[in-house]
Amino acid sequence: MKLYYRIFNPFFISDILFGTSIYKYHKRYKLESFLSRSQVQEIQKEKLLELVDYAVKNIPYYQNLDLKVEYTSSIDQLLSQFPIINKKVINDNIEQFYSNKQNIRNLNTLYSGGSSGKPGKVFISKTDHSKLRALILILWERTGYKLGDPIIQLGMSRKRSLLKKLKDLTMNVTYEEAFKVNEETVRRVLQGKEITPNTCFIGYASGLYEYARIAKKLGIKVKFKSVISLGDKMFDHYRVTIEDVFETRVFDTYGSNEGFVVGGQHIDGHYYVNDTHVILEIVDNNYNKLPVGEMGRLLITSLDNFTMPLIRFDIGDILALNPYQDESTLPFSTIKQIIGRDVDIIKTKNGYSLIVHFFTAVFGKITEIEQFRVIQETIEKLTVEIIPALNFREEILNEIETELLKDLPLGEINVQFKKVNNIPVSGSGKPQILKSLLN
Repeated sequence: MKLYYRIFNPFFISDILFGTSIYKYHKRYKLESFLSRSQVQEIQKEKLLELVDYAVKNIPYYQNLDLKVEYTSSIDQLLSQFPIINKKVINDNIEQFYSNKQNIRNLNTLYSGGSSGKPGKVFISKTDHSKLRALILILWERTGYKLGDPIIQLGMSRKRSLLKKLKDLTMNVTYEEAFKVNEETVRRVLQGKEITPNTCFIGYASGLYEYARIAKKLGIKVKFKSVISLGDKMFDHYRVTIEDVFETRVFDTYGSNEGFVVGGQHIDGHYYVNDTHVILEIVDNNYNKLPVGEMGRLLITSLDNFTMPLIRFDIGDILALNPYQDESTLPFSTIKQIIGRDVDIIKTKNGYSLIVHFFTAVFGKITEIEQFRVIQETIEKLTVEIIPALNFREEILNEIETELLKDLPLGEINVQFKKVNNIPVSGSGKPQILKSLLN
């Protein structure tokens, strides 16, 4: 089987069929692990120079600022010239963030709306999207995953495209929705198919935790090769439960739907940053740079997306980095701690567990709502707080309710909407998108 995957690489095949370039970038990015630290830093600066030069010449938002790129400047000096942006800035000026030379119909769209509750989107070319997919595979391989290992993956796509179905087939992936989890689902997934010693379990942290929690309750014994977490925050109590129930290690990854593949945990125990693909700045609340090791707001610059360059993007998370260590396995910086927003899980009367992505899959594509929060008051009642956008229309609430409830049993939960002027933030500075008063 391993020989088969070496000869018939699924990405090589899909690249030919769909015009992507995952195979090429995967081979290239694997070599970055063997670079020296100085080579990594050189590549990082070269890519930043190329990116900012392109942005100030081609992207209206940056053209209007009349910035001058000094090629002898340090990375810090280069970045300090650029304004800090966030999801709202992009949403309010989205046509300013990509070149008018781009045919938007030929671009892929990345929808975001999960961690902050503010729907948004980022455009990306097929080539730059291939880079992200290659990077994700690299993160998986750093956990011990080998191409061809069986995967059970929890995801948020209700409908799988032809490309994704082909990926599932060729990569030996069994895809399961992560939106709603109950005892029947856990039994079907964990007992309805053969789980071999090299099977990996991949999905959103809250979804993986719910599988582990319910499996423990039902007495289901399953051993995975590894569990790879993506999406929301891997809390300590999530990790302890998952590793205990599935008798394996949890490897967390970190990124965002704006096209940032920041990094992930390695089998050696370190949490590496993809320094050749992103630049991380840790700043205080006044956006002054903090010393390495101190906790602060995270600004991210993507070095790969030239379609819609995101420079100094305030993602809303709190993070700390470690000083670089020469004895590390890889020549990259490492993350000391990530503090995301607090996450609750919504429970229903028939035992469904609704994680954050159950809601963001719907709200993430709704432009009529600026921000939202879901509050569970009783086992049968949800209040959805919303901040209407300028293009808000009342009918959208009925459409949202229908979309949320369509895959749940009739009468499973009652949804009420409440218009508010603001939504409070959690300790990380992000809105707490789910809040259960039952816990």
